[in-house]
Amino acid sequence: MICNPQHSRLYNFFIMLLALGSVIIIVVDGHVSMPPEEQMLLQIADNVIWGIFIADYFIGLFLSANKSSYIKTHVLELIAILPFNAILKGLRVLRIFRVMQFARVLRIARMARIIAYFGRALGATNRFMTRHSFQYVLIITCGIVLLGSAMIIYFEKMDVEDALWWSFVTATTVGYGDISPRTVGGRIVASVLMLAGIGFIGVLTGNIASFFIAEDSTKSVKEEMVNVAIKKLEDFDSLTEEELTEVFNALVAIKKAH
Repeated sequence: MICNPQHSRLYNFFIMLLALGSVIIIVVDGHVSMPPEEQMLLQIADNVIWGIFIADYFIGLFLSANKSSYIKTHVLELIAILPFNAILKGLRVLRIFRVMQFARVLRIARMARIIAYFGRALGATNRFMTRHSFQYVLIITCGIVLLGSAMIIYFEKMDVEDALWWSFVTATTVGYGDISPRTVGGRIVASVLMLAGIGFIGVLTGNIASFFIAEDSTKSVKEEMVNVAIKKLEDFDSLTEEELTEVFNALVAIKKAH
């Protein structure tokens, strides 16, 4: 929907945050008991995010050159903006669900929205996660944290909950100090976790900067090849038929690739 690559990345990141926020709101609303005032604020936040998703879908549909293709490729977004609560309440008034428990049906419908929001969030984060193979860095770091938890249980005789908490805090270099290793093995594990955490944070920071600032490499190559072709065509009179064929073939290859 947004033509500028940098603005598009910022917009996708914003959509990702909204999608994840919507999931959190739906889960909290369904499993946490709150005072009426807080529940109303949560509902307002959910409605605002829902309104943004509605605007996003229909603006994208309006700007799309092939509307049928847009609808087919944005099924999750369409599911995410369906007013499940209002639909099911209307059906309850018509007593269609007399046999079924309304709360259970509503829970299933809200789960469908959660899946849709997660699908939108995953779609927006896919490019970020695969950029510079960041997904492998994330997996390796999580593996080191879990291995560190197991090792600290062995060296320090901690509980599993304390070990997981300590490993995560140490890897993030927060270091609250509520739990600290006393054995040599425990301190070695702590050192490895801190180094892994520092490396992960460095890669994460660089990936975020690259995601928002750096131009897409494939687009840069495309622009460079097109510029070379334009420069050659500027001197059209001196080009041979063979050189013209090469320029034409190069432009056709770029068109097929993009």
